[in-house]
Amino acid sequence: MLRWVRRLSTTGTSLSRVPSSNGRPLLETTKKVEEEKFPWYDQNTYYPVRIGQTFQSRYHILSKLGYGTSATVWLARDSLENKYVVIKVCTSNYPSVPREKAAFQRLRPLRKSSVVQQCWENFAVRGAEGNVHECFVLQPLCPNLAHFGEHVAHRWEDLKSFRTMARSIFEALKLLHTEAHLIHCDLRPENFLLSTATDTVFRAMEEHEASDPSPCKIDGDRVVHTTPYAMIPDDVTGIVLTDLGEARPGNTSTPYYDDIEPFPYRAPEIIFCVPFSYPVDVWNAAVMLWHMFERKPLFHPYTSKGEEVDLFHLRQMVHVIGLPPSSLLERSADREFIHQRYFDRNGQWIAMIPLNSNITLEMREQRLEGDEKAEFLRFMRRCLQWEPEKRATAAELCNDPWLNPT
Repeated sequence: MLRWVRRLSTTGTSLSRVPSSNGRPLLETTKKVEEEKFPWYDQNTYYPVRIGQTFQSRYHILSKLGYGTSATVWLARDSLENKYVVIKVCTSNYPSVPREKAAFQRLRPLRKSSVVQQCWENFAVRGAEGNVHECFVLQPLCPNLAHFGEHVAHRWEDLKSFRTMARSIFEALKLLHTEAHLIHCDLRPENFLLSTATDTVFRAMEEHEASDPSPCKIDGDRVVHTTPYAMIPDDVTGIVLTDLGEARPGNTSTPYYDDIEPFPYRAPEIIFCVPFSYPVDVWNAAVMLWHMFERKPLFHPYTSKGEEVDLFHLRQMVHVIGLPPSSLLERSADREFIHQRYFDRNGQWIAMIPLNSNITLEMREQRLEGDEKAEFLRFMRRCLQWEPEKRATAAELCNDPWLNPT
């Protein structure tokens, strides 16, 4: 049995009355479709993949799976090995592409993993303008945790299921940190996909696209396909970490000061401009899990207009975990600015907006009671430490009693 979990991404986009010659519905050329809606979209940076074309004389494109700022993603069949694969066709000259390529090179010599997406091959193609597009041949997977939590897990009502999912996330980070020596730097529900025991869901997607083609837009020689329904199978076997475009090597002496992670999930060292390493992933994962379980973010550092504000973020962090140690502030590459705007040299809050001592971590947790609540908050506090070296590692968290109840 398969669950259909969302409508076409072209909802609200009008269809033309005339189908194309192969029976595929056409979209109005004046309408922007999928990746075209990005404000920075440039048609020359996206490779115009067509359903039905073949890459490397073996990968036959069957259906579109999605799109993002750095790539479009496609279901394909490998004619040489007679199996389904995913082809990620990257945009040209995007900084995340060489990072992802390097990350996959680190992962390939390791044992086969069930918690991090496998990349079997990579190759390059050239677009009409001569731009080079890196392509990754990836393990096929099912929809992400955001869709799964919304449509199947019913927003994680079942604590046992949530614990199992959380453990899988830290198992993936454990492998990434201890074996591949990589920092992921971009943990979000959309970057965790579901694995399945069979090809049933991929076969159904192929058959559905063949019998009921998804709409596309034709603009001259260029075709922009749309993403059809997503399907979730009943035989989900696990959760797999994907999207390594922001990953950095962790076993290097080079200090990192990059602005990484989804904005509300950023670790303190990112805001303070302190060199970061593996612990940023632990903080990121914990805040993400809190958001998924509590159904509202732990931190909401935005104005009423949606503008991102460090001041709001730091104030909310202080509410939750107290004042930062002055020793952490002194490690900042921008400590004079911090001392002028947020904290004095003793770590005391001096910002223009006063603190509210009543907004604590205990008050924000509203789904659990008694020992369950106490254990959940203890687990969270192992992750939510100001100083990176005081956070539990992913390997330590895999053995935490909250993730492994008797």
